[in-house]
Parts: sequence; C-alpha cells; structure tokens
Amino acid sequence: MRVALLTHFFLVIFLVLTFIIWGGIMFNEDNNAQEVIKQLELEKFPGGAGWYKIILHDSREECSDCKKPCEMAYSTTMLRLVEKNTISRWARINSTLIRSFIAGDPLEVSIYRGNGLVKTKTLGNDFSANQHPILVLPKNCWSKISSMGEWSLASFLCTPGFEFEQLEIAQEGWSPS
Repeated sequence: MRVALLTHFFLVIFLVLTFIIWGGIMFNEDNNAQEVIKQLELEKFPGGAGWYKIILHDSREECSDCKKPCEMAYSTTMLRLVEKNTISRWARINSTLIRSFIAGDPLEVSIYRGNGLVKTKTLGNDFSANQHPILVLPKNCWSKISSMGEWSLASFLCTPGFEFEQLEIAQEGWSPS
C-alpha cells in the first residue's frame, strides 16, 4: 500500500509540474484567483466551495479479486482552488487523501478523525511558520479547508480514486462535537 501511495504521489507531482510548465502557467504573487481559474480552466466545486479540475482519474478495468468491473479508480487527482471568504463545509471520502500545496496563500486544513479532537494544520511553503507542503489524511476522516489569504491552490490525490457520488458533504452548520 505504501509503495502504491508513493508511486501515485510522484506521478501526481510529475503531472502537476507538466501541467503547469506545458500550460505556460507561471504563478507569482501578482496572479489573482480569476486569472488562475481561467488559465487552468477550473470548474465550480460541488457545494460551491471553490474551484476544481480533475487531472487524472486512473480507472480500473477489472477487479483483481473478483474479475468484475470495479467501481473505484486506482486514484483520482485534482487541482483545487479556494478563494478568500469561501465557505467550505466538512466533507469526507472513503479514500486516503494527499493534499499538496501549489501556489497562492497558505491553506488552512481542519481535520476530524472521529476521536473528539479537531486538528488544524496549514498547507503552505513557509517552513518557519510551521506550514506543511504535503498533508496525508486517512480515509473517512472529516476535513474542511479555507484560504488564509486571497486564494490558495493545492492538488488533491485520492487513493483509491473516487466518484463525486461518494463525496459526503456535511449539512450546512454541522461541526464535529
């Protein structure tokens, strides 16, 4: 499982860098969210919490256990942009989720694993401010995100992959107790 995660992680980094370089995208502090949304051709995320684009949905052809077509992909990778004042609700999926910072302002990630504690971590590139370039969230944990500035861009790698029908978004106002 760890080898598969590492393989997918490096594949994602390669795909994101290729996407950015071939797409002619150069992120700097002068970019605004609308420019990035347009350049990356992002779509509105379900539930209205930001923008996204799936860059890899690695589908299985048949299950290695039962030889029937599989419902889940090996992995799903997406770009996700969240703007200032975007209201993100708690959500979870039945996949391990690897979030990687790409550009913009740091991204606050709140994580709830069902143990009564909510942990908040910052996804970003300022190590002296205790920011993390990568966060790994276990499957079925609740999380929500918010930009700590004007906008934040990150990649999300889900393994196994997921379909949007499997994304569980909490009702508005719900918070872990």
